[in-house]
Parts: sequence; C-alpha cells; structure tokens
Amino acid sequence: MTVRSRQHGKQRAYFYTCSSFHHRGRAVCENSLEMRLGDADRAVLDALERELLNPAIIDEALGRAIARSGDPEAETAARKVAIRQAVDELDAALDRLTVALLAGGEAATVVKAMRERELRRDGLRRELKALERPAGAVPDAMTLRHGIRAKLGDWQQLLRAHVPVARQMLRKLIEGRIVFTPDRETRQYAFLATGTLAKFFSGFVGPRAMASPAGFEPAFWP
Repeated sequence: MTVRSRQHGKQRAYFYTCSSFHHRGRAVCENSLEMRLGDADRAVLDALERELLNPAIIDEALGRAIARSGDPEAETAARKVAIRQAVDELDAALDRLTVALLAGGEAATVVKAMRERELRRDGLRRELKALERPAGAVPDAMTLRHGIRAKLGDWQQLLRAHVPVARQMLRKLIEGRIVFTPDRETRQYAFLATGTLAKFFSGFVGPRAMASPAGFEPAFWP
C-alpha cells in the first residue's frame, strides 16, 4: 500500500491505494480500490480497542497470565542451578584452553576461544547476581488488576492521540504488518493483523506467562 493525495470535493484528501496499481498500472494489478487515510486509521484503532484494549479481554488475559506464572521462587531456584552448572562447565573449558595455550597451541585461536567463554561466563555471573538479590513483594491479584486498569486507560488515550504517538502504540500492539485485502464485489476492504499484549503487561507479569498473540480480522467500507 502507498499513500497518495487527490482532490476530493472541495478539499484535498489522502488515500491508501495499492502501490502496484498506482505505479505500474492495471496490467500488473487490477486493485484500484482506495481507502481514505482517516477512515482506515480509525478502523484499525477501533479494532484494537475492541479486540485487544477491551477491559473484559484484558481481565481475562491477566487471569490467564497469573495462572500460568507458576511458582516464581521455584523457577528462580531452577535457573540458579542451571547457571551455576553452566559457569562450572565454562570454567572447566577455560582450564583446558589454558593448558592448550601453555602447551604451545595456536595462540590467536586459543585466546579468541578463551575470550568468548569468558564473556559468556561473565554474563551468566551477572544474571546469577541479579537473581540472588532479595526480591520485592509480589503484588496480589487485586493490586495487579487496579494497576492494569489504570494502564489500560492511559493506553486508550494514547491510541487516540496525535498520529506519531498513535503509531508508536500500534508498534507495541501489533506484530508484523497489517494486511489489507480488497473485495471488488462489495467495494470493501478487510484487514488482518496479529495483536500482542506482551508489552502492555510488561512490568506486571513475566513474559513467559503471556499467551500467544491473537489475530483479528475486521472489515470496513473504504
């Protein structure tokens, strides 16, 4: 799709149109159906509010996220064990590389391998240190719901803000591209997008507790 402007009544208006049809003609693409820019934008925003930023859907998603979050203490403990094991393995590998270097191994290759393992080990140690810090109190479900409702109101307002802000919100709520499909018989466009609430819930629940993104496929008259 591309944006073009033309006279519409007494004023100039902007439209989405098929880029292949506009630039290469009917021989390449027969889709001459246009969408007014404002109408298309409103249709997408309406669909997002209806399908994603809907209080009932947000409450259901939060409930599922809480149910899927499991036991955070057990998950943290298991991760600590895995990190310590990986660090031990890297230490052993570094010992072997040191022996190889002292035995006259190819210095550049051995030093590069040592550096790579040292970087991985340092990263794991930083992660382990962060996990060993005392965790703050985990908010209860009611506190989470109040926080989520407040954030929902903020995001709904931002979605209807000026175009640059609204576009930033779209990037947070939609994965990939929005696909518009014309129906020449009805002179109607349908669009398909994959929505995600992962960034909306960021800071409230862990990403592992979030379900897969949802798809939605509304239609509107251009």
